[in-house]
Amino acid sequence: MHHYNQSLLIQSSRHPAISDYRNTNLMSLKKLKRVVVIGTGGSGKTTFAYQLVQLMQVKHIELDAIFWLPNWIPRPRDEFRMLVTEAVAADQWVLDGNYGEARDIVWSNATTLIWLKYPWHVVFYRALRRLEHCVFDKQVLYAGNYEPFHFAFRRVISILFWFKICRRHKRLARLLQEYKYKHLQIFVFRAPGEADRFLAQVKKATEMNHA
Repeated sequence: MHHYNQSLLIQSSRHPAISDYRNTNLMSLKKLKRVVVIGTGGSGKTTFAYQLVQLMQVKHIELDAIFWLPNWIPRPRDEFRMLVTEAVAADQWVLDGNYGEARDIVWSNATTLIWLKYPWHVVFYRALRRLEHCVFDKQVLYAGNYEPFHFAFRRVISILFWFKICRRHKRLARLLQEYKYKHLQIFVFRAPGEADRFLAQVKKATEMNHA
């Protein structure tokens, strides 16, 4: 994706920015270069990241695919961090994942962070849909692994304890205030429609760039 001096206004229809994290309505295409997508399990991080990758024509990094070995064996922490470091050394990418073990590596190298901070009913519905696909589709995920039913079911159950997720959100908000992450251009989308409008703006910008 070619970068140029243009900024796009990203409209947030219902939710103004609040004081517990930095948010911006003005997207700098120049900083849309190395993007990390975070959010609660089931929010659709990988799907959103893939859509953005298709528009930007850059490398897609999926932390789940790096972390899991065959038979759902976790990769050793030091090896995981090394592989993530190698992956984010590229000049342009879109990465999705929340892994705290590598957060410092990813966020320090990113130029933009996108947080899919959707409400309970959206995340719960998407988790149920994923559970359905897990049962009927038997989709191969990482390293030849199929997602077991109990993995997907546990994700659904965890969303029922929304108060724990809200506490995690507060911790993330505090992290985003730390000085070492002040370089990040941050967007927080609280509804799928806001994420869709962002993608539409990126698409418009890329079309203008190639016109």
